[in-house]
Amino acid sequence: MAQIPDDLIVEMRLALDDLGEARQQVADLVARECDPHLGAAVMRLMIAAEQSTRKQMQPQNSLIWGWLFGGEKAAASAASR
Repeated sequence: MAQIPDDLIVEMRLALDDLGEARQQVADLVARECDPHLGAAVMRLMIAAEQSTRKQMQPQNSLIWGWLFGGEKAAASAASR
C-alpha cells in the first residue's frame, strides 16, 4: 500500500480546516450584507454541495479519507468496501 508522508497529512488536514473557515466567512458575509436567513441558506448550500461531491467521489477517495482520519488500518478498511 502506498504511504502518505506525515507532513503531507498534516497539510491536508490544515487545508480542510481552512475550507471550513472560508465557508463560514462567506456565510457570515452574506448574512451581514444581505440577510441572516440568506447567510444560513448559503451555508447549507455549500455543505450540501461538498457532501454531494464527496459522495460522488467516495469510491476514488475512500483510501485518502481513511488515511487522513484513521491511519493505515482505516484506509485499508475503506479501500476494501
